[in-house]
Amino acid sequence: MIFSIVIPTYNRAHMIEDTIQSVLSQSYKEFELIIVDDGSTDNTQVIIERLVDSRIRYIHQNNYERGMARNRGIYEAKGRFVLFLDSDDQMLPYCLDTLAQAIALNPEAGILSYAYYKMRDGKKQKVSVSDQLGEIGIGAVLLKGNPFACNFCIDKTQKVLSLFNEDREYSIMEDWMFLIVNTQNILFHYIDIPLIILNDHNQRSMRSNNETIIQRRIRANDWILCHIKLSPKEAKVLMAYTKYFCAIHSYIDHNFISARKYLSAAAGEIGWDWDFRKLQFKIFLKRMIK
Repeated sequence: MIFSIVIPTYNRAHMIEDTIQSVLSQSYKEFELIIVDDGSTDNTQVIIERLVDSRIRYIHQNNYERGMARNRGIYEAKGRFVLFLDSDDQMLPYCLDTLAQAIALNPEAGILSYAYYKMRDGKKQKVSVSDQLGEIGIGAVLLKGNPFACNFCIDKTQKVLSLFNEDREYSIMEDWMFLIVNTQNILFHYIDIPLIILNDHNQRSMRSNNETIIQRRIRANDWILCHIKLSPKEAKVLMAYTKYFCAIHSYIDHNFISARKYLSAAAGEIGWDWDFRKLQFKIFLKRMIK
């Protein structure tokens, strides 16, 4: 068996059946589906148990957050390649076929990621970082943040593979931390074909409490500075885009004073680039309107 698909879930009974069906509908049929229920209190288990398919394995555990749920999936996986899927997203029917072809053509790759469609209010948009990767490479892309979310596949036999951070204080940042650590030593390959649909709804984790998101981004930033060897220039880029990230989430919260402070701090690290200027202009307009 090549593939194990791991879906961590928590109280997504109203969404998870569509997610599971998207996996079971793959044109590539040889896989296992591991659903790690991270302490759901709704009827998630009832929904899953009525889906009869020998490829499904259901694991229930106490609530430890997604880092530990994903690690549990890696430990349990029988396939060499572990593909992660969030419980509110869907795989496109050709996802595993495309990945199998990419693995055959790139046998040294230990992490494979791919483009995806973002679905918001019925509108579908392709999200790709192919141009960025071609211009500056995976390391430089990840210094700015995580444009891949958890849309990637890993070779679990890689000896240098580091698992997800399980400390819930880093929750929602563990994907970024995982990638920035592992792409230091494991070959990364990107497929510029959308293989999943990411449903960008209001209950998604990155649309939760913005102050909590800001604090966790800052903690993850500090962890990276402590655990990854960066040049002074790379450290400045990391700090600048963390402050830019905080500015965006302050802006979303309509905390324009805080957003301007974070934005000015970001510019102080590496100067103004086009993205910074766009956000500065929006914040300036908001302040003028107020």
